Parts: sequence; C-alpha cells; structure tokens
Amino acid sequence: MKRIVQRLSSGRGDVIAHFKMGSTTLNILSRNKCLKTLVNGAEVLTIENKKEERKRVAHVLTDLVETIVKKASPSKITGYKREKDVTADEIMPAVMAPFKNMELVIKPLRDQKSVGDSLHQQFSPDKGMNMDILARNIMVFASKVDSVSRMIQAARNDALVLARKQLVSSMWGANIVQRLLDGINRELCEWAPVWDKIDLSNEMIAKSSQRLCHKLRTNLLQECAEEQKVVTDILIPNVLSSYDNIKEAAIKGIVAFAPLVYVDEVFKEHTSYPANWFLADDVQEGLRQEYDFLLHFLSEVPNIEAKVIDPLDFLSVKFLNHI
Repeated sequence: MKRIVQRLSSGRGDVIAHFKMGSTTLNILSRNKCLKTLVNGAEVLTIENKKEERKRVAHVLTDLVETIVKKASPSKITGYKREKDVTADEIMPAVMAPFKNMELVIKPLRDQKSVGDSLHQQFSPDKGMNMDILARNIMVFASKVDSVSRMIQAARNDALVLARKQLVSSMWGANIVQRLLDGINRELCEWAPVWDKIDLSNEMIAKSSQRLCHKLRTNLLQECAEEQKVVTDILIPNVLSSYDNIKEAAIKGIVAFAPLVYVDEVFKEHTSYPANWFLADDVQEGLRQEYDFLLHFLSEVPNIEAKVIDPLDFLSVKFLNHI
C-alpha cells in the first residue's frame, strides 16, 4: 500500500519542466530537496537539487532524454518550462539537446496542477489482471533485473579501475584531473552499502519470482488464505524491496559513472591530451557500453513498473482485503 501512495503522490512537487512526446510524458520536478525526472509518472532519475549536482548530471540528463526520445519516436514535442527560474534555466539546455532536429514548441508552464493530474491518470494498473500474463511478465522482469545487476557490478569495477589511476603530478593540469578521479573513487567507495545489496537483491528476486509465478498459476491462491498470506507477507515484499535496491543502485551508478564516460573532455581541457593516453582504452569502452545499458534500463522503468511492480502492489492489497 505504501508504494501505491508514493506513486500517486509522485506528481506532487514543484514542477520545473513538462514535455509531451506522443503518448510519453517527461517531467522534471523539485521535491524534498531533490530534483526528480519522471517518465510516464515513474521516477527514473533523482539527484540533490544543488547547483554542483545539476551541473554534474547534465550529460546523464541529455543521454537519458535521448534514449527516451528514440523509444517514443515522436513527430512533435511540446514542452512547458517554468519562467524566470534558475534551476529550469540550468537544466533545460541538457534536457533539450536531443530535441534539436525535431519540431519543438516551448510554452510557459503556468498550471502545475494539470501536470500533476496527468501523472496520476497514468497510474492505472489493470485491476482485473490475468495471472498467467502477470506471471510471464514477472519472469521476463527477473531476467532483466539479473542482467542489470551484473552490468552495474561490471561498471562499478571498470569505474574503480579508471578512478584509481594516479597521474604524474608535474604534468600541466594533472592536479585538476586527479581531483576529479579521486572524488569519483571516494564516491564509489562511500556507496559500498548500495553496491553490496545488489547481488543479494538479485538473488532474492530470482527465488521469490519463481515461487510467486508458481502460486499465481494455481487456483489454490484464489481460495487459500494461507497461500495469500505467503504472497502478501513474503514474496511480493521481497520482489518490491529488492527491485527498489537495484533501481537505486542503477540511478546512483549512472550518475557516478557519467564523469568517467566523458572524462576525455576533462583531460583535453586541462592537459591538452586525450584520456586514452593515460587510461586503458578497453576499460573506457567497457564502461561506455555498461553506461548505455543502464540508460536503456532506466528508460524501461515505466514499462517495468506498469507491467510488474504496480500490479503486484495492487495484488497485495487485493489479497489483504480477503485475508
């Protein structure tokens, strides 16, 4: 029930920008001192709403929006931007970069309530869901989560290799680049508790999904209160909490990995040399591929939550009413 309330309140906040791309909506809002990016009402990116964080996440925003636009394939994009707002002015260039070759109309954002209402309308899981279809969706979801979990760990390992590089201090501009690398290394180490949850969460989803799918496909679940209790008290909470852990790791990871994906710009600016003179080419290329994979996963989050996460939450409430 907690997740349903959170999702229904996802549109509440200070809306900064709102885009309509065919049937897809993209919203950026400020809430609880965080800057959140929502696609079709699902949260796909969250950072602290601070100037340095907004600047750091520019590449991620551009890449994420570009991935979403490619999936939506809109013929026309309508955007709404809050006027005379520092945050909006800072992030809009990054958000709008993928739209440069498209028909784009930008209007002043005056009615924030209508934007929030549009997010609420998108939250509509099928209450008369087919259990066989849900079970199939859960198994596809478990497979995707397994791939994402492995990719996050691979990206983390590649990022640590790059971030722990020690440059020759006497080289022009090396101290600036070294501070960036050291900062990323500290951040990756500080987030160790987040990374450490990934494997356990992935294993929990795999085991709980198998048991859950078996129970969804049996008539006993509809009739037996004990079976329903196992589903509502153990299996569904295991899947939902583990998914939250992996999604959090993907979001934190992609923000941490982005400066290394684009570190070539920093090297050229401060040392006049390309990054591959100092950092292993194969590790950089590996991190770029892992970063792109995580972008694709985050663009899939609205679909995952609509087909699996939200229905499971509704199913849990439905069975609780019967117990």
